[in-house]
Amino acid sequence: MRKPLKELLKDNVERTWTAVHQQAKEKIKDALFNTPVLQYFDLGIPVVIYTDSSPTGLSAMLPQKLSSRSPRCLSCVDGRRNLLPERESEKEAKSLQGR
Repeated sequence: MRKPLKELLKDNVERTWTAVHQQAKEKIKDALFNTPVLQYFDLGIPVVIYTDSSPTGLSAMLPQKLSSRSPRCLSCVDGRRNLLPERESEKEAKSLQGR
């Protein structure tokens, strides 16, 4: 859905807004505003926190399950970051893992 927009962020790409980009933008807006993406927090329903991380990114999701429906997301975070400093060699990286 967002691939045409991500293409505009690449280096050495002509950044011209076309009908394809406009359609992608409209699809994203429709999905965010017309589909129930997030729900309100209900104190009476348990929550589960899902997390994942790597040296280049992290993500987290907080869902709640309403009756027989599938879980709905209350909040989510997703980010790409360089969480570890650059290393000069693979040997140095392995020595850091052992600490």
